[in-house]
Amino acid sequence: MPNATDQKRVLIVDDSRFVREMIGNIVGQMGHLVLKAEDGADGLVVAQTEEPDLIILDVKMPRMGGVEVLKALRADARFQTTPIIMLTSEADVDVVSEALASQVNAYLLKDKPREIMKRLREYLG
Repeated sequence: MPNATDQKRVLIVDDSRFVREMIGNIVGQMGHLVLKAEDGADGLVVAQTEEPDLIILDVKMPRMGGVEVLKALRADARFQTTPIIMLTSEADVDVVSEALASQVNAYLLKDKPREIMKRLREYLG
């Protein structure tokens, strides 16, 4: 468990409460602070206010999709090097391509919790 100075702030943006809770529990068990938003527009506001160390975005959300949020974040100097992971329930080649072109760090399927945990460990240390 990291001490307070090692504790990272992780923003989870997903319209599924189940997914927010599941990933939030993993992040919490790793000893990090969890921030949550239930759609892209709220996620962008939380990111700009809280400046998290890692951002996890769902692809399909109401009001503002994950790729749109990703592009807005990458256009902000504060988030140009922040690790951003995109989660989806299905791999859409066009969306994956657009996300990669927009400098996403990882693109993961929601039904692969081991892969999600592996990437979280990689980015959170």
